[in-house]
Amino acid sequence: MAAVSICVLYAGATLIVSCRRETGQAPPAKTAPAKTTTAAGQQDVRNAKVNKVIGTALVEQTTSARLGSHANPDGIVIEEKSTFKVGEPLILSMTVQQSPAGLQMSAVWEDGKGKTLDKDRKSMNGAKVATFAYAGKKKLAPGDYKVVGYWGGNIAAERKFTVTK
Repeated sequence: MAAVSICVLYAGATLIVSCRRETGQAPPAKTAPAKTTTAAGQQDVRNAKVNKVIGTALVEQTTSARLGSHANPDGIVIEEKSTFKVGEPLILSMTVQQSPAGLQMSAVWEDGKGKTLDKDRKSMNGAKVATFAYAGKKKLAPGDYKVVGYWGGNIAAERKFTVTK
């Protein structure tokens, strides 16, 4: 009977051990994703391969652009128009709500066939108004033209205009 008791005791101990829950590591507690920070320096990304599309609708919606012949002391075009006489000044002003550090704005003046006639780029340094005057080497002959304004590398405004005699 002692042998049977030992067998029963051994079988019971084995059963208890085999039914016992494993005590591995507890699952990790949920934590917030790590924040990524970058140095506050400018980066040269001209040759970077980008495969992500960034929406620019907000840039276009928050940029006010005006094309005309005269600007106020703040650089904002006073009266917007789309027809100019030969030799009349051409000024594009763009007002932005966001001017982050390192922002550059530019304007590209093109003829009716898309040929670039003049371009200008300005560092904003926190400024909210960028003013660009056509300063091409060639006076514009009568015809159709356009100017495209850029917020960084994104199109922020496009204005078509006509030059007449």
